Formats: sequence, C-alpha cells, structure tokens
Amino acid sequence: MACAENVPTRFVLGIMIFWGALTGFVLRGSLSLSIVTMVGKRRVTQNSTSNFTSSSTGCLNVPEWHNISTSFMNGSELSSEDVQDEEGEFDWNEQLQGTILSSFFLGYLFFQLPGGRLAELIGGRLVYGFTILIPSLLAALIPLLTRVHYGFLIALRIGQGLFLGAMFPTASVLVTKWVPLQERARFMSTFTMGGTLGLAVMMPVCGLIIDWLGWPALYYITAGHGVLFSICWFLLVHDSPDKHPRITQFEKRHIELGLVKGPVKKLPIPWVRVLTSLQFWGPFLTSFGSDWGFYTFLTLGPKYMASILGVDIKQNGVLSALPFLFRYIFGIIFGQFFDLCLRRRWMALVHLRKVAVCVSHLFPAVALLAFPLSGCNMTLAVAIICIAMGCNGALTSGHVQAYMDVAPNFAGTLGGLKNGLCSLAGLLSPIIIGSILEHDASVVGWRISFALSAVIFASSSVLFLSTYTGRVQSWNDLSDQRDKEASRPMRPIVKS
Repeated sequence: MACAENVPTRFVLGIMIFWGALTGFVLRGSLSLSIVTMVGKRRVTQNSTSNFTSSSTGCLNVPEWHNISTSFMNGSELSSEDVQDEEGEFDWNEQLQGTILSSFFLGYLFFQLPGGRLAELIGGRLVYGFTILIPSLLAALIPLLTRVHYGFLIALRIGQGLFLGAMFPTASVLVTKWVPLQERARFMSTFTMGGTLGLAVMMPVCGLIIDWLGWPALYYITAGHGVLFSICWFLLVHDSPDKHPRITQFEKRHIELGLVKGPVKKLPIPWVRVLTSLQFWGPFLTSFGSDWGFYTFLTLGPKYMASILGVDIKQNGVLSALPFLFRYIFGIIFGQFFDLCLRRRWMALVHLRKVAVCVSHLFPAVALLAFPLSGCNMTLAVAIICIAMGCNGALTSGHVQAYMDVAPNFAGTLGGLKNGLCSLAGLLSPIIIGSILEHDASVVGWRISFALSAVIFASSSVLFLSTYTGRVQSWNDLSDQRDKEASRPMRPIVKS
C-alpha cells in the first residue's frame, strides 16, 4: 500500500476517496431500493376482465398500481387470479414516501458550506473521516427506530445527510492540495466517481441482501462497511504532501509543480465578490441541473423499474445499476480523453470544460426527451437511461472542476456552497415527482417527470456555456493585492 515506494501516495488517496464515495452513496441510496420492499405492492384499480389495459399509459396488459406493480414480463396477460397484493411492513402513501426519500437532502443542504470551510481550516482528513463514520452509525439505528415511527426514519436520514454533505467539498480541498492540474480529470472521473460505481454495485447486491435476509440486514451491513472504511481512512490519509510521512521527494516536487498558483492559502472569503461573479453562478446552475436528473433517477429509478416495467426486487437491483455503471465507465473514458487534450494542447482549458458540459447536460436532455418512445419496452427504456447517465459522466471533466480552476483557495468553500444549494434538487425532485405520480402513477406521469428533468438538464447549462472563462479570479487571493498596495511608495505631501 502506501508503504511501498513505487505506489504514489496520491494514488492511495485516490483509492480512499473512491472507497469513501462508494460508501457514502451506498449509505445514501440504500433507502431508495429498500423502500420498495418496506412498503410492498398494492393496486389502485383492477378491471373485471382478464386483460388489464391502461388507456392512459398506452401499455397493453399493464395493471395500474398505486405504489409497486406486480411482476409482469413480455406483456403477457394477467388474470385477476394472477394478480395479488403483497403488503409491506409499512403503509405509506406516495407523498409520504416522497417526503421520506427527500428528507436526506434536508440535512445534506446545511453542512455542505460549513463542512467545506472546516476542511480548508483544519484539513480534509479529519472532516472526511467523520462524514462517513457518523452516518454509518446512524444507519445501524434505522431498522429499530423506523418500526417505532416513520418520524424517526426521517430524523435519521436528515442526520445522515447532514454529515455526508461535507464529503464532496472536503474531497475538493484534498484534490487541490494533492493532484496536479493535468491529472485532475482522470483523478476526478476515476476516484471521486466511486459513488457512481458504488450505486452500480449496490443495486444488485442490495437487492440480493433484501431478498435473502430482509431489508433490516441491509442497514446493518452498510453500517459495518462504513465503520471499516473510517478506520482505514484515518490510518492511510493525510491532509497534504507536507504532512505525509511516506511520500517521496520526487512525488512531492511533482505535485507542487502541477498545482494551480502554488500552495493553497487560508484566507478570508470575499463573499460580495464571490456572489456577484458569474464564475460562481455558472457552475452552480449547471450543477443544479445535473443533480436534479441524477437524484431523480437515484431516488425514484427503482420505483419506476417496479411500477412501470414490472420487475421484481432482484431484477430491479440489476437494471437500476446499469445506468450508474455506464456513468462511471464513460466518466473514466471522458476523463482520459480530456486530460490527453490538455496535455497535448489540443484544446484550451475553457473550451475543454464547455465541451464536457455539453456532453454531460445536452445529450442527457435529448435522451430523456426521447424516453416516451420506449413505451413499455423495458430494453429500450433502460438503454435510453443508460445513454443519459453515461453522457452525464463527463461532468467530472466539466463543471465539477470549475471552482478548482477559478478559485483554488476557496474550492472547498465554494464547492460546499454549491453542493449545499444544489441539494435542493434532491430535496424537491422526489416531492414534486411524487406529487405528479400521486395524481397519475401511469407511464404518462413518468413521461412528464422525465421530460421535466430533460428541460432542467438543458437550461441549467446555458449560463456556464456563455460566461465561463476558466481563469483564476482576482478575488482568489486578495492578500497578494493588499501586499502590493502596502509595498507601493507613499506619495509626498505637496503644500499648496
């Protein structure tokens, strides 16, 4: 591991950030899959004939369900004797489920900015470690307290979101201190996208755990996994190359030469200039649109697979995992390509970021607008979502690195503020889409939901594409300006 001199210490950091992101997303996303079993299956209506047809969906032989559809495959006919309710442990309606699913983001909203700033001031090692440890301990309490009252589940999810909110801003702080500019696209796509791969692994594995051991076991296992990660993190990770006991001088010098504007400084934040800068708002809006689409599928994808495509919990896990696997694989491919463009000087940094945003936002928007064409064709529906999420993998080469480009001294703070505000997307999307589905749980309701995500995807990228410069801003280091002003010779006083 890190003790081996031929293994770069920044690679060890990358592996740990990857593992941390994977762990964080498993903790975050486990409820999206387990709620399918926790609530169970129930119908809204049942026709008296043996052929269940919904004129509103355009899908033949598809029974309408209030929450989770019974398994149906290849459009085969289902008689009333074949269709049975499967009651879950909890009787929660669609709106309550939307509230429970979105409660994570209520906590996620508030600690992004403080967490990023705290990491800048005291270092990312301590902050990042506790962002995983505390939510893991809370996960172990979910089965017991949920059975007491759903309010406890909401409170625990808010608590998990509160601590996990600092994860990505803290990672940004560590990246600005450890990763040279020309390696960042590959680093970000390979390691910080560990959460996406975590979801791809989590969906089928968690589906099997729930099927074999029941939904409570899922939370006990993920809690133990998170505690194990935290122990390894504190043993292997350090705040900066200067503090690492095993780094070689060659690697340390390589990192220092590749950092933007030298070492990051601890400075007061020029809030007025930050909040009036288009270089802040462009990446923010772009991130909001991306998060809306991502969280919509993360929180409601398994429900779509069950209620419209009619797959069981094991199939649900596998099919729900595919889009996230595509997102991770294509994120790595895009990262390698864009780093190559930067090294060979085929493309300026600002153009590279804008091309990446076009791929990560405009292509998914087109794919989601094409989604109604899939109808009840499960293969086509999954393929379209895979294309959308695969293209979205380019985000790590685009707006995700924007604040590292324009304000490396405040990458953690601005990243935390951006992620915190963008968590409103995760808070609002399940509630809004849950409300849509409460009125129309058919394919039509889902078409409206995905079309809404497509519009937000596309429109959110406009400001970034039209204004982003990719240059370090003057407000990134106001201390240099003050030093220059203080060093200017004073003008002599001339008597009139």
